[in-house]
Amino acid sequence: MSEMFYECYNLKEINLSSFNTLNVKKMNYMFFECYNLKNIDLSSFINPNIEEMTGMFSGCCNLKELNLSSFIAQKIKNIQEMFWNCCNLIEIDLSSFNFSNLIGVEEIFLGCYKLKILKINEEFKSDFSKFKNKYILK
Repeated sequence: MSEMFYECYNLKEINLSSFNTLNVKKMNYMFFECYNLKNIDLSSFINPNIEEMTGMFSGCCNLKELNLSSFIAQKIKNIQEMFWNCCNLIEIDLSSFNFSNLIGVEEIFLGCYKLKILKINEEFKSDFSKFKNKYILK
């Protein structure tokens, strides 16, 4: 599913409720530079095998809220630049992510100037925070 909607500049909203993501391992740059994307419902995504989400929402300037709480991201390793330049994003819910296998988080929130709410599962806050000062907000 990597680069599936790459540079779909005029895409404003999308319904992915019929997608089967059970065996997907990579969603890198899936919505890269979808500037006008305002609404995205990923509640049907079940991703027990997802490992890479590098740049998945990079450049999605019009997203304000992103709820990824339905993701079952237990094997996630790379989320580098996942929200890079999502300049209007206010809230992100990553509470279903298991960060114990993380190796790449560089610049995950670079350009997220309005980000106020970041939800992370308490159990994995220490795994995620070990990267906080060095990589996340470069």
